[in-house]
Amino acid sequence: MSHTVSTAFATTRAFRATRSSNGLGALPGWQYHALACYSHAMDLLTALLASRVKAELLRLLFDVEGRELHLRELARRANLSEATLRQELKRLTGLYRVERRQDGNRTYYRANRQHPLYPELRGLVLKTTGLADVLREALGVEGIGVAFVFGSLASGAEQPESDVDLMVIGTLTLRQLASRLSGISERLGRELNPYALTPQEYAARRLDGEHFLTSVLAAPKLFVIGDEDELEALGGERVASPTPDQPQGDHGPAVHRRARPRRRR
Repeated sequence: MSHTVSTAFATTRAFRATRSSNGLGALPGWQYHALACYSHAMDLLTALLASRVKAELLRLLFDVEGRELHLRELARRANLSEATLRQELKRLTGLYRVERRQDGNRTYYRANRQHPLYPELRGLVLKTTGLADVLREALGVEGIGVAFVFGSLASGAEQPESDVDLMVIGTLTLRQLASRLSGISERLGRELNPYALTPQEYAARRLDGEHFLTSVLAAPKLFVIGDEDELEALGGERVASPTPDQPQGDHGPAVHRRARPRRRR
C-alpha cells in the first residue's frame, strides 16, 4: 500500500475515532455549532493530525485564503519558532503536500493543490478552523435551518479573487442576514455573497427544477449549519404563502437577490 493511501486511511480512522470518543457521532445539523469555539476546533485538528505544529501549518496553508506565506510570517501567525516550523515544513515538502519557493533570502510555502490528499486536507481545515468555523460563529443558529458554501470554494477550484458563495435557508430576512455577516468579508479576505431563501421558497424552486438551484444542489457543498439530510428534508416543506406580518420581497430569491453584508468602519 502506498504512503499516500495508508495516510488517507489513517486520517479517516483518526477522524472517526475522535468523533466517537467525543460523543459527536456523525456531527449532524445543529451539533456543528459546537465547533464555533476556535480553541475546540484547533484541539480537534491537532488530535486528527497528532501534532500541533502540523495542525497550525495546515490551518495557515490550507485555509480559505490559500496564500503563499514566507517562513517568518508562518512563525508569527502560528506563534511558534521558525526552527520548529522548518523541521515540519521539511517533512511536508518531502511528502509533496506543501510546495517551497526561494526568493532571495526568503523562503515561501504554499499548499500543493496537485497532491491527491489536497481536497481532504483542505476540507478538514475549512470545517474546523477555517471558512466554516468563521461563518458558523457569525451566523449562529437562530432562524437558520441549513447554511452551506457552494461554488468554487466548496469544490476546491477557487482562485485568489474568488468570492465566497453562501446559501442560507431559514426565516432570516436579507437585512438580518447582512447584519449578522457584517465584517466577515474582511476577516476572510474574500468578498462574501450570501443568498437567502425561506424553506417554502426553497421547496417551491426545487420542485420547479429552477436551473440555478438545481446546479447548486448538484455541485459540492461545504455545510456550515445542518447537513445533506436536513437539506433533503427541507425540500419536502409545504409551500405556503407569506403570513401577513412577513414582508414579501425581503427574502431574496437566490437567482435575483442576495444580502450585502455591511462593512465595519
